[in-house]
Amino acid sequence: MREDIFEGIKLAVSKGENLQSAMQSFYNAGYKKEEIEEAARAFQMWQAGHPVTYESPSENPEQIHSEINSTSSPSQQVSEKPKGFFEELIGKIIPSSQTNQNKPSEKESPQKIIMILLGAVLFLLIFALIGVLIFKKDIVRFLTGKIIQMLS
Repeated sequence: MREDIFEGIKLAVSKGENLQSAMQSFYNAGYKKEEIEEAARAFQMWQAGHPVTYESPSENPEQIHSEINSTSSPSQQVSEKPKGFFEELIGKIIPSSQTNQNKPSEKESPQKIIMILLGAVLFLLIFALIGVLIFKKDIVRFLTGKIIQMLS
């Protein structure tokens, strides 16, 4: 088990983050799912009071070289991630419309329209208020003349 993942999970949970969220953070950072799950199991065992043993880092240069070559750029990792445990877990926590990055723009569209309409209505009301303040004498004369005509 990787010590850095275990310690990171331990730190995140100590700061109030839940285990699943901490695991998702490591997954998003490009760590292998198996290593994250192993560290999470070790963390749960550690919470239950069992001792934790770390595996020593690999000193084999060929293994390090193959790990470096097998990892792709972060943008490729994001697009190539298969839907699995973490996506299902996040889907249960957050509705699917919020997990897809394309959908918030669609969801924001009605909100933007409402904000624009409310801004336009506010502008018209301010404009009308200024007009009433400037032409209040004329408005009063006009309305009193109409009221007098209606009464006679």
